[in-house]
Amino acid sequence: MSTTEYSIRIEHEYLAKILPVILIVTYSSTLLFGVSIAATNPTYAHEVLEPAIKSIEESPLTKLCQEASNLWFNEKTLEATLLIIVIGFLRSLSELITALLPPYVAFTYFIEGLFIGTSEYVMRLILVMYIPVTVGDLISISLIESGLFQIIFSKMKNRPLGNISVVLIITGIIGIIVTSYLATISSCIIEGIFLSYKPSF
Repeated sequence: MSTTEYSIRIEHEYLAKILPVILIVTYSSTLLFGVSIAATNPTYAHEVLEPAIKSIEESPLTKLCQEASNLWFNEKTLEATLLIIVIGFLRSLSELITALLPPYVAFTYFIEGLFIGTSEYVMRLILVMYIPVTVGDLISISLIESGLFQIIFSKMKNRPLGNISVVLIITGIIGIIVTSYLATISSCIIEGIFLSYKPSF
């Protein structure tokens, strides 16, 4: 291995360590900022969350989730499972597209922070495993964006792409798929078992 190749490899390894940390800290900070705002100014949090929750409740994914729940509890397990697979795929696709827009990701985590910090949603958040899903989602998106940033930096410097950037992206995609299906099962099935109202996200 030449000196140039070695220096490029070291640079890729350094970026692979530092970029995910920077992004995770940034997005975690926006999420915690949302939590603190909700705790100190619940009126503002409700004003922001009300249209967001209404939008979620009226979204096509929510309607599909409700349909999957109805099928499941009517013992149409196969149809419900197939619909859950479709919903999980659509969630994953939506998350991957979102990962291409870092400012929007930061805003989304601020909104989720407001949601987590609003006390009346606590039981619902626990039932649908919202917090661990959000954390897994945050880490996965940070890994994907870190890999993409590495590719951009390599192109800007006219240097070969490192394998680490590809590994970061693949790991992030796998994480997104796992959290998307976990969120789908939680909100479409588990929530329906414990709560009397229909699942809404």
